[in-house]
Amino acid sequence: MGRICYMFKNKGSKSFLVRNGVFLLFSFFLFIGCENCYEDDIKIALIQAGDNSVELEKVLEYYKNRDRKKYHAACFIITNIHYHSTLEYNSIPDSYHSYFSQIDSIYNEMFGEMSSSEVLSYYSESYDSLRYILKAKYAELGPISSNEGSKDVTVIKADYLIRNIDQAFQLWKENPYARKLNFDDFKEFILPYRTTDETISDKRTLSDIFYKQIYADEIGTVYDRIERYKSYLDKTRWLCYHNNRDNHVGVFDLFINFKSNCHNTATWTTNVLRACGIPTVYEYTPLWQDRNKPHFWCATVDSAGVVYPYTPPENNMMEDWETDLKYAGKVYRRTFGANKNTPYFLCNNEEYIPEGLSSPLLSDQTYRYHQTVSFRMPFVEQLENNLAYLCFFDKNEVGLIPVAWGTVNRKRQEVTFEQIPLNVVFFPAYYQGDELVPFAAPFMLQTNGAISWLPEAHTQSLFEKPVKTLISEKNGQLYRERGKKIKDIHFKVFKVGDQKLDLTALRKYPAKRHLESRRKKLLGSLILASQHKEGPYDTLYTLKTVPNPYMQEVCFPNTQRYKYYFFATVNDRGTNIAHIEFLSKYSTAHHCVKPTSLPRFSLNAPKDSTVLYRIEGTPLNTGPGSEKAFDGNVETFSGPSIIGIDFGVPICIETVRFIPRNGNNMITIGDKYALYYYDMGWQYLATQEATEHFVYFQNVPSNGIYWLANLTRGREELPFYYIDGKQQFINIGQP
Repeated sequence: MGRICYMFKNKGSKSFLVRNGVFLLFSFFLFIGCENCYEDDIKIALIQAGDNSVELEKVLEYYKNRDRKKYHAACFIITNIHYHSTLEYNSIPDSYHSYFSQIDSIYNEMFGEMSSSEVLSYYSESYDSLRYILKAKYAELGPISSNEGSKDVTVIKADYLIRNIDQAFQLWKENPYARKLNFDDFKEFILPYRTTDETISDKRTLSDIFYKQIYADEIGTVYDRIERYKSYLDKTRWLCYHNNRDNHVGVFDLFINFKSNCHNTATWTTNVLRACGIPTVYEYTPLWQDRNKPHFWCATVDSAGVVYPYTPPENNMMEDWETDLKYAGKVYRRTFGANKNTPYFLCNNEEYIPEGLSSPLLSDQTYRYHQTVSFRMPFVEQLENNLAYLCFFDKNEVGLIPVAWGTVNRKRQEVTFEQIPLNVVFFPAYYQGDELVPFAAPFMLQTNGAISWLPEAHTQSLFEKPVKTLISEKNGQLYRERGKKIKDIHFKVFKVGDQKLDLTALRKYPAKRHLESRRKKLLGSLILASQHKEGPYDTLYTLKTVPNPYMQEVCFPNTQRYKYYFFATVNDRGTNIAHIEFLSKYSTAHHCVKPTSLPRFSLNAPKDSTVLYRIEGTPLNTGPGSEKAFDGNVETFSGPSIIGIDFGVPICIETVRFIPRNGNNMITIGDKYALYYYDMGWQYLATQEATEHFVYFQNVPSNGIYWLANLTRGREELPFYYIDGKQQFINIGQP
């Protein structure tokens, strides 16, 4: 009974055990012959199942003397079934299946003979009337009933589990992508009947929908199969572009753009690919290194056994690695089986576990994404805690959120954290009750490049054991085993000093990577002018440098009056202009206003001295969102490849001022900003209202990590260092 009570600690289940003591003893004797590694946990599952325990017993009895491996698989599922549940159960009427079957038929008619690349590159507005017809038909479908979810252990039936196990084993035996898996990997990559908290579907249903599309080519690699899946959803989503409905529609969420949050899409993609014999898991980062939010994606095994990540359905394996996934912080896999090396099991009976790390279904996979080490550091707090944590910045009341746990050795006064990536800033803390308490200054395991004696990302196969390298910190020096000093990794600590500095901040958050990419695509864009809306056009200016993410101007020696002016990209790329103004000398024939001032970034910088005026005109409708470049809101942006304005009466424009699409994370005049520095927690320094496109603070403690909070608007903020008079945001570059 001690082991079982331990398994139920902090889960509010002791009264359940007392009420069901008779059933517990019955279960003990019923499954006394079960394998030792599963025996206790199966008993717990049967207790949790209540009246549904009969269904679980049927599964075990069905395989017990029939197939040893399937029996082990059944034990694995039933052992872990009580950790799984459906968040919300949606009953999908048959009319929805018929509707999406029609979508599939239309896809086959239009794209069935095309290659994946041809499908992905095909776009035409000529089918918009069809898409509106499909929208109308979708709106006529019956209502979807939604019910509160339930724990799997209380509702799953024997025939469902048996069918799922048999189908999984058939895939493992017959599918070329799955058959290389060993039994332990099979149990996580193919066998599970669910991924997270979705409404469950069996493998046969998912296979019936997707198999013929994923295997449209007779031969191909895993990459080719995912590319088929990617192209199929790209165009079924295009067909369903105008569809809208509040309720989730199970796996058919994949066909509808507005349902494509990364958690939901990664969940259903994992289910679909497993059902089609492609070994896939669901992985995520609790927080990015540089963003205050999590992200969820898929990872699939290639022929060499390497597990490659991607965010579906827009990406294939490693396609968004350079732009996104390489910037993940700590990375975890959502497993079906419980992991005994998680805080759920490692904590003491009274110890608080943060919600983001409280699941037993976690497997640390950070070593596959970064060069990592096991890191041991001093922990001298006199506590009964078994765990301490490493945190990332998060814009919450505490300003931190745990992303990694470490096990405390109270005798040696140390804590060891596993799979800690290099060149990432962490904030050490522990819990006192439910309060997060810092115990050391922020630190980074700093390098000048890749470390030759550590495995690099995506170089280790499933068939290899992860390489584990332990390093320890003592008095600021790092050591390997046997006390060997480490020279190519530096223990960088951010501990504020007694000296003071003056600090000028230009941003509260760094420029976003994907927006930097879009700004680079504006290189070569043109300022055009014409007397006629449809041309011909004269080229007044060509952008020869990548524009900045703030208001800037381009000037050109124009002496000609034109009625129409345009900003156009090359190669039909989107303009992505947040705001644009056309400037000229004062004109009595036009409405002239003061232009938006160019920003200045220090007290010594000259003020805007232009004598030109912003000329108001009528924005042209050149495509969806074209008007947003003229709406005065820098948080909206234009979509089409050309935007333009009609001035009615021809005028000579000499200058264009514009702001490319950006995160609006620079300093905004009139907003209030608070500066904090980190010293065993975030310490408030001062508040200022911005009168320029910078804020200036004096007497700031040196050598720290700082946080500039916008008290007026916005959500995105990231701490920074201050080096050589400039901000440098953490985890973006070396301090």
